[in-house]
Amino acid sequence: MTSGRLTEAVRSILAAPAWTSIAPHPIRLVHWREGPDHRFVPEGWIAAVLSDPGRVNHPAHHATSAELRALEELLLNSGHVALGYDSPQFEPVFRIYGDAIARLKEEPRDAVEARLREYLETKGASWRFWVHPADLPPAPV
Repeated sequence: MTSGRLTEAVRSILAAPAWTSIAPHPIRLVHWREGPDHRFVPEGWIAAVLSDPGRVNHPAHHATSAELRALEELLLNSGHVALGYDSPQFEPVFRIYGDAIARLKEEPRDAVEARLREYLETKGASWRFWVHPADLPPAPV
């Protein structure tokens, strides 16, 4: 699998009618940036589409463990890093995620952040963002 296939898969997801109805709080996400736009795509959805492009309109994000391993290998080979809850750069990326969800759902940023913080309290240890180093905000000092 190549990074070109990754780009193609993500772009097809972002163009899919199901994109705006994504689950509001997936916890394993791939950060995707083109120009000024920051998007966060569930890793299960990307893995499923890489395996079968016909699954683009099924935002249930179900992928097999083999599909997820293949995506992880592709992300690592393309230079992405996985940020867990305990990473110093998690918080800045989490804020960018909140902004992106607020724009996508056309909701006030404060309301979105409150819901995400609540969710983070229960799922924090499982949360993961894949981000390319070129898109990482500076770590807090």
